Amino acid sequence: MDLLTRFTRQGRNVSATRNAPNFAPAEFAREPEAKADHVSKAALTDAMRRLFVADKICVEDYGTASRPHSKLAIKQKEE
Repeated sequence: MDLLTRFTRQGRNVSATRNAPNFAPAEFAREPEAKADHVSKAALTDAMRRLFVADKICVEDYGTASRPHSKLAIKQKEE
């Protein structure tokens, strides 16, 4: 969640799609924190699945109708 928050703040969109060039677990595994803690892409993929199940993250659409894109996002709490 911390890495997703930081990536979002920096405007670095990541994807939940496994074969996307910006697949979130692959991008996160390259970060210094993950390397220092020896966290693998597989472990981050499992964590992403758990966060989806817990309804803490979601996929948001953005872009134009002619060029739609999606990104991984932290789910906003409903009031």
